[in-house]
Parts: sequence; C-alpha cells; structure tokens
Amino acid sequence: MHSGGDKEGSVHRPREGIIMRIIDYETNRPINDLGLYLTEAEVEELMIYLQKLIQKPMLQKVHLSDLVGNSFEREVTVVLEGREAMLTVAA
Repeated sequence: MHSGGDKEGSVHRPREGIIMRIIDYETNRPINDLGLYLTEAEVEELMIYLQKLIQKPMLQKVHLSDLVGNSFEREVTVVLEGREAMLTVAA
C-alpha cells in the first residue's frame, strides 16, 4: 500500500479519520515509507493472518515473523484499526 505518487500496484486512501501509522519497534519512532519484499509463501501466510484478523473480533493483532534459530530476525505486526491502529516493523 502506498499513499503517494502513481506507482504500479499502489492503493490511494482518503485522508479522513484515523491515519495508518507505521512504527519502528526498536526506536518507537514513526516510519513514513516502507517496502516489504516477501516470497509468494509469505504473502499467502500474511493474507491468511489478515483474514483471521478481520473475521475474529477478539483478535487485535497478527504477526508475520522470520525466525532464525531461537530469535526473531524480522517481524511485521498488523494491529486492526479501531481495536488499536498501527502497523509495526522490526528488523
């Protein structure tokens, strides 16, 4: 999703109501631009998580994580607007 410019595959959202927030977990600072490079399997996994987020009212957030050994190498957390509004990225 991209809110500026006319890039292929971009989605333009009206700037009404609560605005999407992207936060870096390590610094707790906002990120204004973000690129995600995912495999087809990761996109399918994220789609499943997002569908569950919409379908289950008690679910507030979902995580797409890349584990190396016993530690998180990368993680994307999506928190549903209205339940908590934020997309966070840790690298």
